[in-house]
This record gives sequence, C-alpha cells and structure tokens, in this order.
Amino acid sequence: TKGRYSLRHFTLTGKEGKLTIKQHKSGSFITSYETFKINLIGLPFEIKTIKIDSEEISFEDLKLTHRTFEITKNFNQLQVIG
Repeated sequence: TKGRYSLRHFTLTGKEGKLTIKQHKSGSFITSYETFKINLIGLPFEIKTIKIDSEEISFEDLKLTHRTFEITKNFNQLQVIG
C-alpha cells in the first residue's frame, strides 16, 4: 500500500534439545494481525521451556496445546528448549 511493505524473514537453528527461531523484519507497513500461530510438527524432544526474546514464558500464558501456541508478531527470537 502506497509503497509500504512488511517483509519477515525467519531463520531456524536446531541443536540437540533446542530449537531457535529468529525473525528479521523490514518495511514500514503495519499488518492487521497481531499474533503468529506456531505449530511444531516433528519436534524430536518434549518441550520443557519456551523463551521469547530471552524471557521465559509460562505454558499457561501461551495456551500451549499439542505443541501449538500463539505469540506476538513482534518477537525477535523464540527458543523452544527440551
């Protein structure tokens, strides 16, 4: 719209017992959505901790169900730790 855009690039890094998702944003367009729904399919470990931008988030706050949860669209780094 009017030359404005919103581009999001995601980088995934996996290590034993840990998945890190980094988001890189560019553009000035403000999207209408506020959250992302994350569905972790085939994760080879049980989730013990989730951190968003280095802050541990409780499963209740995320409404974690069957490895699916919603997070704010403005995160920089998501860590899923087993």
